[in-house]
Amino acid sequence: MWGQWTALVALPFSFALSTFWLVGFVPTAFEMIFELRGVVFKLADALLLLLVGCTLARLINSPEYRTQLWRTTSSLRSQGGLWAGVLLVGWIVIGMIWSVAPALVVYQGVYTAVLVLLIVLLGDGTVRLHWILMSLLVGGCLQSLIALGQWFAGGSLGLSWLGEGYFQGSRPQGLTFNPNTLASYLMLVVALTPALWTYFPARAYRVLLLGGSGLCLIALFLTGSRAPLLALLMAAAFSLLLYYRPHPLRPPFLIATALLLVGIYIILTRRSPLDPQSLLDRLGFAWSGTVAVLQSSPLFGVGAGQVMLRLDQMVNAETLPYYDLQVGGLLQPAHNAYLNLLAELGLPGLIGLGILVFPPLRGLFHAQNLVRRALSAALLLVMLVMVTEFHFWLDPHWRLVLFWLIGLWWAEPQAESLNREPYRSTGH
Repeated sequence: MWGQWTALVALPFSFALSTFWLVGFVPTAFEMIFELRGVVFKLADALLLLLVGCTLARLINSPEYRTQLWRTTSSLRSQGGLWAGVLLVGWIVIGMIWSVAPALVVYQGVYTAVLVLLIVLLGDGTVRLHWILMSLLVGGCLQSLIALGQWFAGGSLGLSWLGEGYFQGSRPQGLTFNPNTLASYLMLVVALTPALWTYFPARAYRVLLLGGSGLCLIALFLTGSRAPLLALLMAAAFSLLLYYRPHPLRPPFLIATALLLVGIYIILTRRSPLDPQSLLDRLGFAWSGTVAVLQSSPLFGVGAGQVMLRLDQMVNAETLPYYDLQVGGLLQPAHNAYLNLLAELGLPGLIGLGILVFPPLRGLFHAQNLVRRALSAALLLVMLVMVTEFHFWLDPHWRLVLFWLIGLWWAEPQAESLNREPYRSTGH
């Protein structure tokens, strides 16, 4: 129990830590991010191994736990929350047949299977949600403080012992490998902090929550990453529309909507001093390589984890020039997770993911409490960012965040049934 508790609570803190140990990789003609062509081991992987090990031990030693977990699995299966994940794993494994590197497909399949198990364990209500969400907030505050220091210093702070990479420039990246990934993490912290208000109604706690979320929002602005900011604005506009749905012509709604729409327009069209392209321009960034891979196998895809390996083989000076596909000397996939998913797993994979995320996204309209609405909104934010970023699918460690959000959404009814006791300033 305590091993499961530790793993589930610490996972959100570990999401954005980029320190890794290279286990193995497929040799390629061109340089690319290791996570896109091999197996790397991160802190999150250690926590997942702890989670799997402790779960197996409990299943062996506790008949009551076997009954409880089977009940949870049956519930998720009956509601469609599990079959899509299982079928997705099965389809990934089948991709070994036509892949460039079958061993890498096995890794992707096993890793995704563990993520499906994570959904079940979260849905089982092993840990109360406020511990998990608080871990995310603490992780976001730590990353934000380091990001603020990096912004003032104009580069890294020399914290290599914490896993900080060396860089120079005005865009902080915290302990992640890229400002955009840090922004994605902080976006989630900001979006999910309101869910903690349900658990901490006392004013003193809410001041701390508001301060932590505000710190993360400041750091998010400093990253200069526009997609997470745009996603937050779009989600805010959508939330306003739902809130004022019975009376859409009220002045507060009209004013707020106008401001949000102006903000969305500015972020979409304005060119950043750090990037000569607008966000609209970047919608098609590096598409040619992934599109070429997709065209080589449009129905079934080329296999999980194989997009960059197939692209490496297809680079051609005349038809697919390397210099159009690289950034900073690294071969790049399209900055669109859905296009890469389609190239990897074909139409079955894209449909499988759609089925998996449909119930939580539908919760935006039907959820009965703030926690579930916040989780639905956070998943919507990730789905929006995936239009201009690839890491939430191509990097298994960020795919973990996607499945984690789905699992938390399924966990919320279980948390309600625990008859949770809110924290107050005089207790705990």
